[in-house]
Amino acid sequence: MDNLLVLQDMIESLELNGEFLKKGSDEYAINKEEIESLLLLQELGQDNTKPKKTTKAIDLVPPSVKYMGQKNMPITMFDLVEEGVKMKKAKVKASDIKYKIIARIDKIFWDNKNNAEWHEPLAYSVLWYNSNMPSNISIFLDASGDGNIIKQYNVEFSKIPIQEVVIKRISESGFLKNKDKQALSGSFASKDELRPVWTFTQLKYGYATSTDANTLLAIYDKDLIDEDKLMCYSSGCYGDTDTGHRFPMWQQIVPTAYQIESIKINAGMLLGFLANVKKYKVSNSTTKKVYCKIGEITCCFNYELLHKCVDAITKLGGEDVYIKYRLPNQPFIFCNSNDWDLNTPNSTFVIAMPIMLNDDDDSHVTYNLNTNTITTND
Repeated sequence: MDNLLVLQDMIESLELNGEFLKKGSDEYAINKEEIESLLLLQELGQDNTKPKKTTKAIDLVPPSVKYMGQKNMPITMFDLVEEGVKMKKAKVKASDIKYKIIARIDKIFWDNKNNAEWHEPLAYSVLWYNSNMPSNISIFLDASGDGNIIKQYNVEFSKIPIQEVVIKRISESGFLKNKDKQALSGSFASKDELRPVWTFTQLKYGYATSTDANTLLAIYDKDLIDEDKLMCYSSGCYGDTDTGHRFPMWQQIVPTAYQIESIKINAGMLLGFLANVKKYKVSNSTTKKVYCKIGEITCCFNYELLHKCVDAITKLGGEDVYIKYRLPNQPFIFCNSNDWDLNTPNSTFVIAMPIMLNDDDDSHVTYNLNTNTITTND
């Protein structure tokens, strides 16, 4: 039986026997053998020396179990986050959970930001809470007002195993008859009515190209070589194809193959990491910035846009994904061939624009695409 299931069974048994915990106390009443068993199971479930490739759901230990037997713990915080999860399971309205739980959690952070002894259990409590809650009632720690708790949160996050995402390709049929490819192309088109032509997909030069200035998707199809038109594949196109504006000359920002470095990445692991970033709210709530080490350089992306780009190139070309790059502040190309070059067969690609990298950025985690590991900057 899975270790975490065994642990859960033991916890339920202890609760039934009235031995689980003494509410309001700084210590938990449980005998030595049971504590050792629980801690052993916890240790087995949290061997995080390297990411695990698994499709099983991650089930973190509740904070009241993780810190069982330790004195001077933030019991009120443990009670709050565990009560919040129970409320969610009981289908209590999100607004009620925010009022009763999240507001009080914020106060605990402010009242204890200088209590170094509590930084770890407070951070872990939020990590566990976020692992069990939907996005609309999870917690962004960048609003806590304390960098030390955020640092500890990042440390705890870096221990979570990464679940490798299973790659699923869409049909390889031609673009003009492939509704999935057309919908994917439309999802990269701009929604800006001030740039009406960008809300369309351009069929020209052998590519179906769409962009919103932050990302660009170019799907190669030899049947498009003689095409020269704009098509609407999204629900947000403004005007008609005769907009009076020119589609951006996107080829000018694409470096040729001999100018760039190339590295093959594990796309499934990167998608798994980005899913964790979203679930556990590790990025800044405003910039949504995530740090990546690619080859010898470190760069930043909006994690939502990065996920969008990697997901698209895997749907179109499968799990063999390469990143082509020059400098941290220039366009990054995601493609499916190490020999990729513009205007060649099988040259479908995605471009993601990086975010400015600041030397004085606050505490953050960095995902290393060379080793599929997570580090913190503290």
